[in-house]
Amino acid sequence: MSTATRYLLAKYIPDLQRMEPRNIGVIVWSPDGVEARFYGEIITKPGEVDGRTMSSVVPDPGAGRAYRQWIKYWRTAVGRQAAEPVTGGEPVPRNSEHYLDVLKDTSNGNFILVDGGELWTAPEPDALSDLTDQLFTLLVETKSGDEARDVGLDERLEKIIASTNLRTDPHFRRGMEIPCTVKQGTVENFEFSYAYQNGTLQRLYQRVPFPKQRRLLRKTVDATAWMFDRVVAAGLIAQQQGCAFVYVPDDQREDVEVDRSLRILGSVTRVLNVTEADRVTEEFRQLPLLGVRLK
Repeated sequence: MSTATRYLLAKYIPDLQRMEPRNIGVIVWSPDGVEARFYGEIITKPGEVDGRTMSSVVPDPGAGRAYRQWIKYWRTAVGRQAAEPVTGGEPVPRNSEHYLDVLKDTSNGNFILVDGGELWTAPEPDALSDLTDQLFTLLVETKSGDEARDVGLDERLEKIIASTNLRTDPHFRRGMEIPCTVKQGTVENFEFSYAYQNGTLQRLYQRVPFPKQRRLLRKTVDATAWMFDRVVAAGLIAQQQGCAFVYVPDDQREDVEVDRSLRILGSVTRVLNVTEADRVTEEFRQLPLLGVRLK
């Protein structure tokens, strides 16, 4: 039996005449298991799709319904212990080198599975998930383009900023670059999403998108935690003067990686979830009073 790690690419073809497919997922097989990632899939609910994310790839409502059905179908298929041949015959078990060939034949029309490639250096069984994340990031995420941006977080923050008139406040800064001595003789320039500086630096804010892939989530959170830890250690702000903005809907709060991320951020700074709009609004409304209090 072949021991090569193989993967399929899931593709969406908006127009079958133009044949301009977009990568929307990856299914990775090794003799030890199968992993899959699909664009727009909710991290805590495999097989279910976030409509806001999906709409950047499939804006048409009719195609959107088909998109949801195919993601659910593929997720269900890779969760089974065997693949059913469309031409009939005996099911092919997951550990068979022909498993992906049978799975590939189940796709058709605008949503297809195609051979992606082989990796002859087999990963450890517990590393298959990380490998799938890497392939998804390389072949799907960067092609689709908006995962570096958390639409739910950005839209909510901008709406609150507008409602509190911070756009016209000269002390409210966007993209604030802070030189920080991280160790003797080494200075890093950290760029924070927002800052409030009326004479002295009074607040540093960072918007922290929560990517759906574990590896990217950890990288994003760890980098943010490092920034806040260093600026506090350098005495540029006190810990309570910093704040990380996140967008974590209720259905994601019980996820292990999300919980870890929130705890790490909370160990170095305050964390405000933009789903609680009143708290964020109150935070911003208090900013113009900071300079007054210092006088």
